[in-house]
Amino acid sequence: MGQRALLQRALPAAQNHRDACRTQDRMNVLLLFRRDLRTFDHSALEQAQALGYTCHALFVWDSKWQNTTPAGFARMGPLPRRFVQQALSELEQGLGSMGIVLKQLEGPVLATAIDYARSIGADAIWMHHAWGSEEQADERNISRVFPTRLFTDFSLFETLPKVVDPLPFSFTDFRKKIEAVGLPKPNPKSGPFRSLGALAFDPEADLRSAFPFKGGESHGWARWNHWKRNGLKHYKETRNEQIGTDYSSKLSPYLAWGCLSIRDLWADLKHFEAEFGANESTYWMGFEWLWREFFLWNWDQKNARFYGYRKTEVAETPPEAFERWRTGQTGQPWIDGHMRELLWTGYMSNRGRQNVASYLIHDLGVQWVWGALWFESALLDYEPCNNYGNWTYLAGLGNDPRSHRRFDPKGQQERYDPEHRHSRLWLSEGAEQER
Repeated sequence: MGQRALLQRALPAAQNHRDACRTQDRMNVLLLFRRDLRTFDHSALEQAQALGYTCHALFVWDSKWQNTTPAGFARMGPLPRRFVQQALSELEQGLGSMGIVLKQLEGPVLATAIDYARSIGADAIWMHHAWGSEEQADERNISRVFPTRLFTDFSLFETLPKVVDPLPFSFTDFRKKIEAVGLPKPNPKSGPFRSLGALAFDPEADLRSAFPFKGGESHGWARWNHWKRNGLKHYKETRNEQIGTDYSSKLSPYLAWGCLSIRDLWADLKHFEAEFGANESTYWMGFEWLWREFFLWNWDQKNARFYGYRKTEVAETPPEAFERWRTGQTGQPWIDGHMRELLWTGYMSNRGRQNVASYLIHDLGVQWVWGALWFESALLDYEPCNNYGNWTYLAGLGNDPRSHRRFDPKGQQERYDPEHRHSRLWLSEGAEQER
């Protein structure tokens, strides 16, 4: 079910909510936080406050995240969980300064949210529309039994521009058509953007990690403010590197969990270009964010077909080669170094991700779904549409016009890391003990 259809199904509950608003001066609203862990540019929070409603906040640690896959790992691993806990700790403080208490509970989202809403006497549940099959199923089910209102803050666009509706098959066509009609203009009230403290590092992070940063809204803004001063103007030249914190923006975990608003970031990018000038690198930053949009809207139009497979087609257990790949034991240094980096830090460069995915699919002959499941568990920046969109792209089942995108690992290493610095960093003797 696409976004429009989903919102249509929520209309009866939304209408009930509007009717209640007419008769009640002070609504009691439960804000259900999911992938929107911030206070700035948060439509549900801003509107509830503007209307003078009493607000409660809830985050549900979905019990499905701790389900164990047939390969033996949880759907959400310990490193992403730590990042989300950090983001929630900061969100709790931010909401607390507004007089709003953030409650964290664990269990099935539907039952947990409904039970808590009833326990506090909520008149309605407000939440941001999420992208993904399970997330949207939660929205539908909650809206069936409780007055619900949905907001759309996760994408650059509230609705898909007509010029790309229906969505073109290839990203290139999508990008060209979007650019021809013009991208969203920054809100004149926004930016230059917030300076919310110094860049903070996670004390538990591996010192070699390309992403040693803490989760949370202020940490996301501090990261963006640091990188736009030090790395943005050179991004086109550094984006294929693998070592260090400044070869790319490292914003993806903050975007995946909604610590940062993509609309605020887009506005700030345009402010930066207006003040300091645009170049290929600033363009490429926006180019990457359009990839994110492309996969989000692919999900919206394709729904379950977006994943490119049926569950009955997937083997019940992965082959032994998958475990060697997952733990960085294939014997191919370029692949193993990147997989150990992911295992130990929850992060990997874009160049690394394309190569390890290609190797699993085309060299080891393992079903791509297992790779997508491991990324879901391990990545700090896991987000369903972009994760599964990229995996189907590499598997030739998604929107790749070439349909067989295999990378030669030896050739890639000689091109992007001829001195084998990355492999030495993660595969040197005693590397595991150095974690």
